[in-house]
Amino acid sequence: MKKLGICWEGMERQFEDLLAGQALRFTPLRYLEIGVCHCETTQGAYHILKESLGSFDFDVVAVDLEDDPEPSFVIQARKDRRITRVIGESERFLPTISKPFHFVLIDGCHSERCATVDFLNVEKLSIVGTIVLFHDFQESAQGGDIQGHCQKPIGVRDAVKKLGLMDGTRPRWKRLSDLKGDPKLGGADCGVFQRI
Repeated sequence: MKKLGICWEGMERQFEDLLAGQALRFTPLRYLEIGVCHCETTQGAYHILKESLGSFDFDVVAVDLEDDPEPSFVIQARKDRRITRVIGESERFLPTISKPFHFVLIDGCHSERCATVDFLNVEKLSIVGTIVLFHDFQESAQGGDIQGHCQKPIGVRDAVKKLGLMDGTRPRWKRLSDLKGDPKLGGADCGVFQRI
């Protein structure tokens, strides 16, 4: 089981199984992570994909606002031409991409507006079968933790509700499940949705 980033405690196995399963459906798999912080979840995903596929038949795109020092694995992954790390706002970067993604983790700014904008940009880069996860999805997190990016509270669930993802009214999308973190260990939840 791979170690993941901040607030992933208790979801590691669920995430690994979901990503590994997706890697078997799409070759080469394209993975997008919005909000990478110290790249721990990115590193976990990278190694899950490498082990699941037994090759480098995947691409990882990691987007974050902050330019933290690059972990050694990112430097090596760049040499292998398997990772692209982008420093900047996802809402400016994503419209410049045309190739679709098969697995997306939205874990950047968790305000309602930013989560909505990230999804709408990701939706344009999705195909049938694409899986999208929203981190910090649990009810208890909503309305708290003012986000540094926009000075608004967490509003991921409100974004998902207003997008019609929660109740299944958004065309061509369905709710798959929730990944449940262990709150005793600091784990949050993820909402999981799929393009159909």
